[in-house]
Amino acid sequence: MASEAKMDDMAPGSDPERNSVHGAAADAPAGRWARSRDLLHKLITLGRVEVRGITPIPVKERTVERTVNIFTLWWSMNTNILGITFGMLAPVYGLNLRDSALIILFFTLLTTLLPAYLCTLGPKIGMRQMLQARYSFGRYLVTIPVLLNLATLTGFCVIMAVIGGQCLSSVADGNLSVTVGIVITAILTLGISFCGYTVLHMYERYAWIPAIISIIVAVGTGGKELRNQVTYNTPPPASSVLSYGMIVASYMVP
Repeated sequence: MASEAKMDDMAPGSDPERNSVHGAAADAPAGRWARSRDLLHKLITLGRVEVRGITPIPVKERTVERTVNIFTLWWSMNTNILGITFGMLAPVYGLNLRDSALIILFFTLLTTLLPAYLCTLGPKIGMRQMLQARYSFGRYLVTIPVLLNLATLTGFCVIMAVIGGQCLSSVADGNLSVTVGIVITAILTLGISFCGYTVLHMYERYAWIPAIISIIVAVGTGGKELRNQVTYNTPPPASSVLSYGMIVASYMVP
């Protein structure tokens, strides 16, 4: 086949110079794409951006042995003011402090034990939790839980960005609008999310410190008002318990 193609190129009436020019023109876009791809790869490597997708991590690359990273990751994620706003919803469902505290405790345990166990499979199989669902639901049916998870995470991120923007605006005494605060929060979060495993865990290792200090200051500032709790004479109905429990579950299983 190669010899026949060569003979066609050298056949009478053919123009070797024209053929070479045509070939160079066809290779030009491919060359530009290759150069652009190489430049993008260099930028990604320079910024330590994580480019691994659904490919399992090979055994020889599973070198991180700091199990405390799992603790600091989830500790920092849950040390934020969003949990406070979820707790403030309890009176809406007719729940006092005692009832809401019990619901938060037991629904947290109920909804986090299974995901916590699945976390232990990551070091063994080298895959993220969302990828593990592909083996349970199949290649196409897994789209359903993935879309549901994306919807939950989208709502979670929107609420966090709005609350973060409101906090920045409040700290700035109104000199910074809530809209600008939301944009700043979203951009900073997006930047960290692109940096991959190492930077993420390094950030989460210390991110909880200013957050917990802020929460302690807020509690101390309003401490004298904490005794003014809402009380109800009748036990809460099952519908209120389940409704508030599902809110707690949606927070714990993003």
